[in-house]
Order: sequence, then structure tokens, then C-alpha cells
Amino acid sequence: MIQTFVGLREKKLNTLPVLCYKICVICMMDFVYGDPIRFLPCMHIYHLDCIDDWLMRSFTYHPL
Repeated sequence: MIQTFVGLREKKLNTLPVLCYKICVICMMDFVYGDPIRFLPCMHIYHLDCIDDWLMRSFTYHPL
């Protein structure tokens, strides 16, 4: 059996928050094309250096 996944409709997509996709919430800087980024299992994205540093010195898993 082949599963087909249908994406969100544009109307629903436009209702989702975009803050976490436009800036790194650790350094509060915009993502720029070509920036190295890391996706966590929760699918949040961060600058690679920001999240690696956070995870190495933090007792919590997630910065949000």
C-alpha cells in the first residue's frame, strides 16, 4: 500500500506562526540563505552554532 500525504492548504498554512522559521530564537538573528542550520526532532530550526552551544551548556533540551 502506498501512502499519499497531502500538504496543508495555503489558507491553513498562512495561519501558522512564522516566527520560529524566520529567526533563530537563541540569537534573535534572521536566517539568511546559506546559513548552516540544525533541525531538532521537534522540527524547530536554529543556527547550527547557536543550538550546538545551547545543547552543550544547557540542562534543558529545548530553548523554547
